[in-house]
Amino acid sequence: MDEKYSSPFFFSFIFLISFSFSFSLELETYVPNSLPKPNSLCPNKSWAVKAQAQAEAQNMSKLQNSTIINLALRLEHVDALVSGLSSEELLSLQLKRDAARASYIFARAGELDLSFHRRGNLSLDLTGSVMPFYGGYATRIGIGTSPRYMNVILDTGGQVNWVQCLPCQKCYSQVDQIFDPTQSTSFGTFTCRSKVCRRLPESKCIRRTKTCGYQVTYEDGSFSNGEYGRETMTFEGVKFENVAFGCGHENVDHSGPNHYLAGVLGLSWGKLSFISQIRDRFGYKFSYCLADRFNSSQSSSIVFGSTWVSPKTVYTPLINKDGLYHVKLEGFSVGGVRVPGIKSKYFKIDFWGRGGVIIDSSMTTTLLTQPVYIALRDAFRAATWSLKYARGTSYFDTCYQFSGDSVSQFRVPTVVMHFKDADVSLRANNLLIPISDSGRYCFAFRSTNSKMSIIGNMQQQGIRVVYDLEQELIGFDPMTCA
Repeated sequence: MDEKYSSPFFFSFIFLISFSFSFSLELETYVPNSLPKPNSLCPNKSWAVKAQAQAEAQNMSKLQNSTIINLALRLEHVDALVSGLSSEELLSLQLKRDAARASYIFARAGELDLSFHRRGNLSLDLTGSVMPFYGGYATRIGIGTSPRYMNVILDTGGQVNWVQCLPCQKCYSQVDQIFDPTQSTSFGTFTCRSKVCRRLPESKCIRRTKTCGYQVTYEDGSFSNGEYGRETMTFEGVKFENVAFGCGHENVDHSGPNHYLAGVLGLSWGKLSFISQIRDRFGYKFSYCLADRFNSSQSSSIVFGSTWVSPKTVYTPLINKDGLYHVKLEGFSVGGVRVPGIKSKYFKIDFWGRGGVIIDSSMTTTLLTQPVYIALRDAFRAATWSLKYARGTSYFDTCYQFSGDSVSQFRVPTVVMHFKDADVSLRANNLLIPISDSGRYCFAFRSTNSKMSIIGNMQQQGIRVVYDLEQELIGFDPMTCA
């Protein structure tokens, strides 16, 4: 790596010169939250029972005959569904999930170099699983008539909806009953020559039944394989008929403890995604609010359809490429000062279709292409010179020690992401992630030597993120995420 970029003194010097022309750095108060204890996470069984009871308590006929302008669903982070792991083990799993998710996204976008940088020439090779289960948020849905309830992961990078189905040729263990299409009166199939079947990324014809088959394959050898059909899906008492989805009879999962999840609900720009299939009912729009995962008093949600947003909502263009949500990021400010050294070319999609910036709901931390990360990190370091530094980790190179101090809150610089036509201010909790029970916190951005950057869900927490696919815009509302 070029020493001009590797030296923290280079950007610190430039940044401090820029700062000298302003009156003072913009700071905000940071109250550290510790790693969540496993017992404080939402127990999957109580969530399941509560969600199912709420759905069954709804008056179905009343809902079907009334005008519903949107559908709001509760979300849980997947870690809240996992038991038997310590707080630090959950964090380690979460960071490995990030590596897996990045590998999945980079491969889809045609990126060749799939490694993170820590410091110097040290890199971590991404050879883990790339199942979309890794990271992200889950919701609970009912499938079939009468509905069977199960947890599914939301995937803004995928378009194929699927769940495990009986009979199982090979299925991984899941806590909810596996869906049996023969016990539902509303299950149907597609012919091999149907338009829907031809839209699948990987399709096949099942000779025995002459029906459409699907396969979703991931880089580590994990896959879901089965019949592509249609079924009634129920969300908080609201029914959607004839939703196309994969009924997976053969599901191989090398990705870890996913037995709390039955499948995937795709939310990408693809024509077979769930959001695309319900656009005639709720419009081509959805939004979510992701709560601070280290504050157990808050909850996350997703809304399909229009919802009220504050006048402070700002919008930036969305770019549809590879079914992923690309955005036009232009730079960063730290403490109210624009970070120097970040060139526009670092965010652009090149002639070969590589690079750019996407926003993703399953990545935890934000990955920035190496020159951008170094410039942002060094500006943040220069603005936090008064804080107590801590030893870095294999994942993070900028860390702080907050335990043992006589104060319970600290001042950290503001950070703003500058998009085309939109500036998004990040809160202190979007910037620092607790990595141990001993009070060590790290800068929640990481470097990649890929040309592509990925905005993770930690930098989206506390902000309503609005996807308006009809207008090809994405909005950020800092006021309505309760």
